[in-house]
Amino acid sequence: MKKREKWTCPDCERSFKHPNQWHSCTTQTLEKHFEGKSLEVKELFDELVKALASDLVFTLTPLKSEIYLRAESNFVAIYVRKEHLVIEFANGLPFMEERIHRTQQISKSLYIHHVKIRSHHDIDEQFLGWINEAYELTGK
Repeated sequence: MKKREKWTCPDCERSFKHPNQWHSCTTQTLEKHFEGKSLEVKELFDELVKALASDLVFTLTPLKSEIYLRAESNFVAIYVRKEHLVIEFANGLPFMEERIHRTQQISKSLYIHHVKIRSHHDIDEQFLGWINEAYELTGK
């Protein structure tokens, strides 16, 4: 089976799986995302990225309102809040875990989960396992 070539937006030069895929060309710097936020939030972000980079290959794509972790596709969205991070990722199953802040079913077999990261204790094996599954499911 022939692998489909990626489409590159002529305006923002980002690559996508599908030709003329809808997206926003508005980007942002990482530094701008952390302006006015607590130092602890930036430290949590750095810890998260470091933990994930030990197992996964990805790039950071800071946009206007979120930071994407991207392999072949986006597999995590990070929303920086004043005192915490909100992590959004996909899985084929709904999770019934207390730490899941919100779950949205977006198709018959795909769920988007939201987790708030408030301390380094939240970046544990279970959470990193979920992100690894999201990478396998949507990142490749």
